[in-house]
Amino acid sequence: MSAPIIAIVLFAVVALSTTLGFAVGQAVRTVGARVAFVARFKTIIGVLAFIAYFGLLASGSFATIFEPVLSVLEKTPLGWLADLALVAAPDPSIGIVRPAAAAVVLLAGIGLSMWLAVRLSGVLWYTESVRPASENADNRSADRASSTDGTPRTNIMSTGIAGQIFGGYVSQPTLQIALKSWRRTYRSPLKLQYAVIPVFFLIAPVQESVETGDVVAVLPVLIAIIGAWATGTAFTLNPLGDEGSVLPITLTSGVSGRRLLGGLVFAGTVVGGLLTVLLAVGLGLASPLDVSTTLVTGTLAGVLCVGACMIGVGVGTIFPKFEYTRISRSRKAILPGFSAFVVYSLVLVVVSLPGLLGGATGVRLA
Repeated sequence: MSAPIIAIVLFAVVALSTTLGFAVGQAVRTVGARVAFVARFKTIIGVLAFIAYFGLLASGSFATIFEPVLSVLEKTPLGWLADLALVAAPDPSIGIVRPAAAAVVLLAGIGLSMWLAVRLSGVLWYTESVRPASENADNRSADRASSTDGTPRTNIMSTGIAGQIFGGYVSQPTLQIALKSWRRTYRSPLKLQYAVIPVFFLIAPVQESVETGDVVAVLPVLIAIIGAWATGTAFTLNPLGDEGSVLPITLTSGVSGRRLLGGLVFAGTVVGGLLTVLLAVGLGLASPLDVSTTLVTGTLAGVLCVGACMIGVGVGTIFPKFEYTRISRSRKAILPGFSAFVVYSLVLVVVSLPGLLGGATGVRLA
């Protein structure tokens, strides 16, 4: 008789997990739609949340953080679900109080979660979402930039801080292409799905560094290679598909293909290249590697990032992807094609093989 009861309890637990998870998801979406601060900085918040998750995963701190929570839950009806599943077992120690309390909490939890999910869905659907302050500022700037007859009074192609920093070194069209790529990525961070994959190869060395208290010698070299891999994937692996519906306008705008791809390479190199070099050099100085090997590793990181972006635009142009990929029930994004990702990864590994061997030699000497 215990087998049917176990099946029923298992089904009820799955139902509670599903409804509660959906309610929590709707709550998060509601906060993102109603709170202006969250709506404006949701990309940054998401990146910080991923970094925190990766840090917990790499440091092995999940048990340390959640063990006190689990120990508390074990003393509540949520921790008595096993007693409910085994209520028909011939074990007098189980009793009837804890299974009954677990059953009440389980049924009440399912009902409350469904009610919350329905209410939050209604709020999310029928309430107008707030507009981030940056969008309002953009609209006000656009209004100020036009006179009463609609003629622009200011330079609508202003590049802001980026223009002040890079204006003397990069042409205006190239900088505009890079800015467009940065804005597109900021507004749709789901496009970075493939760029996140290489990061998980860092879990083992990061975990070892945390456990030993010293940066392992191989970590700076891995940062240089994996950082370059992610850099090329983030901005350059689908140059045509990323244009989406404006691709015909881009192709007939008079901007040459060389300048378009150069802008994408510049976008990836500035963001990913700078971050990769700083991480590789910083970790190299904190590791057993000597200063000369650390500088070589930093140089390798910079060269690989530039090369990865160039390889990315070449492979991405040969293997474009224009179709949207469904990320969730309500979100779609144009991601690089799987063929482009595989070919790009193989070419990058082959090209960076000399650097890999040199880095491995430096690690062994350290």
